[in-house]
Amino acid sequence: MPGSDEKPAIDAILQKLLEAAPFQLVDDDGVEAARKRLRDVRVPEEMLPDLRIEDRALDIAGDRAMAVRIYWPPGEVHGAPPVVVFFHGGGFALGDLETHDALSRAHAIGGGAVVVSVEYRLAPEHPYPAAVDDAWAATRWVASHADELGADPARLAVAGDSAGGNLAAVVAQLARDTGHATPSCSARPACRWSCTTPRRWCTATPVSPSSCPPPPRRSTPECGRCAPH
Repeated sequence: MPGSDEKPAIDAILQKLLEAAPFQLVDDDGVEAARKRLRDVRVPEEMLPDLRIEDRALDIAGDRAMAVRIYWPPGEVHGAPPVVVFFHGGGFALGDLETHDALSRAHAIGGGAVVVSVEYRLAPEHPYPAAVDDAWAATRWVASHADELGADPARLAVAGDSAGGNLAAVVAQLARDTGHATPSCSARPACRWSCTTPRRWCTATPVSPSSCPPPPRRSTPECGRCAPH
């Protein structure tokens, strides 16, 4: 009703979906509880497409190892396929190899590519620039080991979901600025409307993909919750 402060009712079908997967990025129970909630809504394993998959721990960060999961495209591949370095979403504070397993498989299948999913360090335990450092180190490792993975090093792309999209954009710019071959960038950055991660968790700096090749998407990841503090 015009002028009324009463909120409209949620669509009945949408309400059922919310009840079936009650997930919110809230901090009522702490960051570990939120991480568990995100893991709990992942696609059941029996519903996932069957692919060749390998977990590795890369010793590329000096005194620690970084977990990655490598996916190979299905079926017969003619020639070396491209390789995609994938960064998961989760507001820089949530997410891991498991939460974005289905999306990584979809990249391998849809792109006919070898996909390397990266488990970068998360805030608040590891504030900025830890995630950027991990994303950049993993991308350089993939670039130098693409032949070993059976992929074409000349066709390397970075991709990411939400916070991972921001990391993909940053990596593409780092490659450009440091004189490395600039990878193609497929980024779905974290935007203002979707940033619900509690401020005290999120200590990474979103970066606009305005200079990310190919031509930028029209998005403005300028979320005050995610600014350094």
